Amino acid sequence: MEGNRRFGDSIIAGPFFICGEKMTGDGAVFCSLSDELCEKYVKQFAVPEHIEQQEVENDMWCKLIVL
Repeated sequence: MEGNRRFGDSIIAGPFFICGEKMTGDGAVFCSLSDELCEKYVKQFAVPEHIEQQEVENDMWCKLIVL
């Protein structure tokens, strides 16, 4: 897949979503972001970036980022 965003030192290729994490009695579960965090990430990821395919290939791995 083509790279479309940078996140820290990593490249995101393909679809992605951002969610929060909440601890429950059964462990961690995904949850909605606050309005402030939604606004922050909408602004941060509003414009796709130009990323060379070689950069994507050099950064191939999978990671779950929990905010």
